[in-house]
Amino acid sequence: AGARLEVTGDTFRQMAKPLADELVADLDREHSSEIDYLYNEQLQLRAELERVVQLMQQVEASRPTALPVEVDASRRMVPPGAPRSRAAPPVAAAGDQDGIRESRPADT
Repeated sequence: AGARLEVTGDTFRQMAKPLADELVADLDREHSSEIDYLYNEQLQLRAELERVVQLMQQVEASRPTALPVEVDASRRMVPPGAPRSRAAPPVAAAGDQDGIRESRPADT
């Protein structure tokens, strides 16, 4: 008669232990690799953010001098005595070109 292999809980554990250890080692390597990648990405993002902050500070530092210069230039473009109204300029009527009405003879 044939020999019968008896499988018990201990046998399963003996067979599964090396596989479980290999699985845990693979997961640990993958986890460490992912953590390293995320850490390096975070360092790169922080460096980029620092460059953006410096750029914004440079733009902000130049802004207080640039704005008054632009305002003064726009004030010089307005002729003296021009109204300081914020209303839109009048729209030329039909037949006007550049705000100058064409003269036409009256119909009789």
